[in-house]
Amino acid sequence: MFRTPPSSREPSPSREEDIDGNPEQRSSRRQQGLRPEYGPLPDKTRRNKTPTSTAATMTAPVLPAPILLRQPKEPPTFRGSALEDPESWLEAYDRVAAFNAWTSEDKLRHVYFALQDA
Repeated sequence: MFRTPPSSREPSPSREEDIDGNPEQRSSRRQQGLRPEYGPLPDKTRRNKTPTSTAATMTAPVLPAPILLRQPKEPPTFRGSALEDPESWLEAYDRVAAFNAWTSEDKLRHVYFALQDA
């Protein structure tokens, strides 16, 4: 690797004398004991510390979707044949609904798919 000859290098940057020579430019207004140029914000532009809330803006919290840690069970299919007992099918359907933690509305939604040719 070739090095640059020393005669062609530029000297390191130097400070301008008038910046270093003027101490008033180098210190802030606070360090000089002066008040800030701008005072506190006017009242109309200040933000309120307490948020205002009315009944119209408040909504009911949305519940998150339940997290399933296990595969839901499928309810047994009821076909309505003469060999099937509707009461035993209903007991089995209730056991599956309890395992899946279905509410009464969920049971009504799922019963449509469990009935065939009935």
